[in-house]
Amino acid sequence: MQLNLDLDSITHNARTVRELCTAFERTAVAVIKSAYAVPEIISSIRQGGIEQFMAGSIAAGLILQISGSKATGLLGLTPVNRAPEVVRIFTRSAQTELSGILAIDRAAREIGMIHGVVLCVEAGDLREGLNIEELPEFVTNVEALSFGSVSLAGIMVNYGCLRTVLPDAQAIARTALAVSSAIKGTRLTRDDVSIGGSIVIPMLALGAVPPIFGSVRSGEALLLGSVPGAFEAGDCGLRSTMRLCGRILEIRTKWDSHHCSARRRALLDFGDLHTDVRAIRPLLPGSFVADWSTEYTILDVTEVNANLQHDDEIEFSLSYSAMIRAMSCAGVPKAFL
Repeated sequence: MQLNLDLDSITHNARTVRELCTAFERTAVAVIKSAYAVPEIISSIRQGGIEQFMAGSIAAGLILQISGSKATGLLGLTPVNRAPEVVRIFTRSAQTELSGILAIDRAAREIGMIHGVVLCVEAGDLREGLNIEELPEFVTNVEALSFGSVSLAGIMVNYGCLRTVLPDAQAIARTALAVSSAIKGTRLTRDDVSIGGSIVIPMLALGAVPPIFGSVRSGEALLLGSVPGAFEAGDCGLRSTMRLCGRILEIRTKWDSHHCSARRRALLDFGDLHTDVRAIRPLLPGSFVADWSTEYTILDVTEVNANLQHDDEIEFSLSYSAMIRAMSCAGVPKAFL
């Protein structure tokens, strides 16, 4: 098995997203998760003209620092006991709980720094974030702490970041209105307000992203050239970037009691340990994933019009979850092409 990454296509996707954001007077921000925080990918994104990065975790922030691309801030929420690490590595971080903000304030005061708090607001996708009704109170609370070691540095919104829940246009419009109201009387401008989720990219192309959001965060659109839930690679000029290649370890015709027929089955050299098998698709016409274990994937090739042999290679496209697991697994060799 091997995961092939097309770095030129990642650069193309970064350039496409940056140019789209520039056309709509937005700033493009790349989201880097620890699974794909590798120098080759970070460099390819920078070559596409994106210079601002948000880290999905403390680990991703450290790798960004090592690569010379310091993260603009920490996107992922962290436990209170890791506040000292957060303030040492990042100048700002996402927060949704007052106790977490107070922990950041204490940690920043201990090292004589001012740390920026970015309030995360939930737009209806039921992930992390303040309810819009809570936003004014939290803005007031953080502003009241501004004489200490934290300051209100921005507001961020996630959109379409869970598998099954997608906020509608009315929800995002209500959120935009609440954010616009909340920042009145503060030092924040639209440049300090961001919206994230790769599904925002085609929305932006349609002019459907409210103007209060001055920057757009994306990860999947850059890394895979796809948009979760609704769009395939190629929309908005994005390119597919990754292929998982599996080798045939065994190929035989066996009786399948489920289909009540003899089926040609190819046993491949990867399984659920290596990627999210539920979220991959074979590129070989006529084939489909019939079953899998931790170590193997079984491909039904009964309808394939080709003379497949032992040790032949078969390519698969990946969804975001499959890519994350494959990139995270040390047992999956990576080839940067």
